[in-house]
This record gives sequence, structure tokens and C-alpha cells, in this order.
Amino acid sequence: MTALLALLVKLSKRLPSAIKKLAWLNFALDLVCKFKLCLDKF
Repeated sequence: MTALLALLVKLSKRLPSAIKKLAWLNFALDLVCKFKLCLDKF
């Protein structure tokens, strides 16, 4: 039981960084798409 708890603690500590990475990736992709749209207009 304690091993499972330790695993959950490790996962919960790693989770925020994964979410941050995904958020940054999403943000970067959004910027690229907007940039491409701007280029297509000209």
C-alpha cells in the first residue's frame, strides 16, 4: 500500500511539468498557425 502511495506522489509531482510542456506546445502551435494564416492573407 505504501509503495502505491509513493508511486502516486511521484506521478503527481511529475504531472505539472508534463501539463506545462503540453500547454507550451499548444501555445507554440497556435502561434505558428496564426503566423501561417497571416502569411496566407498576403
